[in-house]
Amino acid sequence: MSRPAWSYTALNDFVNCPRQYNLKKTKELPFVETDQIRWGKVVHKAMEDRLKSGKQLPVELEPLEPLMQRIDAAEGVKEAETKYTINEEFKPVTWFSKDAWVRGQTDVSIEKPDEIWVGDYKTGKRRPDSDQLMLFGALVLHHKPHINVVKTSFIWTKDKALDSETYVRDQLPTIWKHFMPKVARLEQAFEKNQWPPRPSGLCGWCDATKAQCEFSKKEPK
Repeated sequence: MSRPAWSYTALNDFVNCPRQYNLKKTKELPFVETDQIRWGKVVHKAMEDRLKSGKQLPVELEPLEPLMQRIDAAEGVKEAETKYTINEEFKPVTWFSKDAWVRGQTDVSIEKPDEIWVGDYKTGKRRPDSDQLMLFGALVLHHKPHINVVKTSFIWTKDKALDSETYVRDQLPTIWKHFMPKVARLEQAFEKNQWPPRPSGLCGWCDATKAQCEFSKKEPK
């Protein structure tokens, strides 16, 4: 199997369980769209439409209107759903470039001459994770050489709260040093085509069968 570009989600899936990661990549575990995933799509589309065209938020999302008004009033260039991709030389490339190495997408941004704020809507339980914010920061800095400060935020739509981190250009070496050991393990797994299971408390939510993983909790039909 050729090595695909990685993302925060893909790398996290691999770290949690290489076996499950590979079963998903090879489509041996079919994608199941849950109610939570469907709701997340509804929220993201509604927020994108609100930012781009001023379309009124649906009733369920009206509590987020004050946030959108603050974004409207903020100084700077606003953008929704921005894709960032770099290659192994840390150079910006397009999303589907053959040499794409890592990808990320932010949901909302406000750019000023020397700094930018980027946000990611979260519709589930509040679980701050600085790794994802850190990756956003690095990708933005590589794509925008005129920017020296990236403020990153998770926007928790249920809690109407933000968890934020700030990254500066001088931190880029430290950021990549943090990710590279995990990325090296992922790339080694592709090279050797070895995908060992990693049993944990998450096994109860995995759809792998006993034939696919000896730690499967799935009852045979």
